Amino acid sequence: RATGRLYCWGNDSPGGSLGDNIALADQPTPVQVAGSHTDWTSVTGGAGHSCGRRNSARIYCWGNDNSGQVGDDPILASQPTPIQVAP
Repeated sequence: RATGRLYCWGNDSPGGSLGDNIALADQPTPVQVAGSHTDWTSVTGGAGHSCGRRNSARIYCWGNDNSGQVGDDPILASQPTPIQVAP
C-alpha cells in the first residue's frame, strides 16, 4: 500500500504464511502483516512462507519453516510473524 503497510490474504497453512500472528486462519480478505512497520517496499510468496523487504534493505520472512525457508536459526515448524533473516 502507499502507506508502506503490508497486507496478505488467502491460505494460511502450513505455518502462518500470512504473517498476521494467527496461524492457520485462512483470510479471504487482506489482513495486515503483524507489526507496526510502515516501510515495506516489496514482498514475495513461496510455498507456505512469505518474505518482504523493508526500506532499510533488511529482509524479513514468516510462515512454514520446517526446512529453514524463513532463514532463521534454529529451524522451527512455523514462524507466524515476520522475523529478520539472519545475515
